[in-house]
Amino acid sequence: MHYHPGKANVVADALSHKAHCNCLIVMPKDITLCQELENLGIETIPQGSLANLKIDSNLEAQIVMAQKEDNGMKYLKEKISNKAPTDFKMDDAGVI
Repeated sequence: MHYHPGKANVVADALSHKAHCNCLIVMPKDITLCQELENLGIETIPQGSLANLKIDSNLEAQIVMAQKEDNGMKYLKEKISNKAPTDFKMDDAGVI
């Protein structure tokens, strides 16, 4: 066996290298609906369970309280009760 330096020894050089395996692991980026709900902190209920959800709004109460304290609304209420021409109407509870 004779050693040939440089480019003359290409075949022997290639055969002497260790074989490497570059394996890639591919993970899907698709997020399922269940995973999205879990990320939002929402739990799913197993089939057969019954739940009731009731949502109450306090928006109307906030509007009534705001109208009682607002000087502009007091002026409009006086105008309506004096039957002055206006585009507004007041209900029985005094809400414009």
